[in-house]
Amino acid sequence: MGFTDPTKTGITDSDQSRGRQALDLLVGFRAFAAGGALLAAVAPAIMATAGGHTLRGSVSAYYNVDPSYYFWGPFGLAAVLLFVDGIASYLSPNKNRYGRRWYNMVLAVALLLLTVFDLDTNKNLHYFGAYVFFLGFIFVIFYTSVLGVRGTLTKKAQDDLVEDRPIDSVMSQLSIAFIGLVVLTIVGWLAGLVSFFFFEVFALLNFALYYVQTLIHPFPYNDYEFKSPMVNSICRFLQLMASDRS
Repeated sequence: MGFTDPTKTGITDSDQSRGRQALDLLVGFRAFAAGGALLAAVAPAIMATAGGHTLRGSVSAYYNVDPSYYFWGPFGLAAVLLFVDGIASYLSPNKNRYGRRWYNMVLAVALLLLTVFDLDTNKNLHYFGAYVFFLGFIFVIFYTSVLGVRGTLTKKAQDDLVEDRPIDSVMSQLSIAFIGLVVLTIVGWLAGLVSFFFFEVFALLNFALYYVQTLIHPFPYNDYEFKSPMVNSICRFLQLMASDRS
């Protein structure tokens, strides 16, 4: 089966659709982001196992766990995988449909900051990395959910892959559910019902579930746009939408 220009042409044949998605999965290394997210999610359990019977107040408090690679190993590898995924998204044949995931490189750098600079080495850089990482991935999930639920199809996308539109909607609603669960955990922490450690663990689990979801069905960011031209211009400037799709 031959491929037409993968960056500009829509797919109308189901076999061609599956083949093109498989090619994008292979070249885009989408599994790297999911793998990195899963590593970050299981890291607290690894640390807690080695940290004794009493849970510490936060994941950051495990920076001096013995052996130390239980802390920096999973987070460091997760950061590398996210960074590779961000770079590879610019090489993907479907980058003009699924977007350029520069934000994964930002998340990777933030994760490295909170890993390399612990609470003793440089508390300010550690907390800066933590805030950017957690707020960053919450923004990514929020953007996806709002675009999928509130956005409309672009003119070029209206006739492409019609059978996938219900899946896009379901995936967007799942993203909203992820955000809702994180918010509930924050409320539970503020109310004193759960520790900050459990909030971080739950947030990381939702982070992993979201990236596994995008591995199963990548959300076509550039097939949708908002009703506001100004918002669309901002998103295209940030490369969250491709400027060559209308």
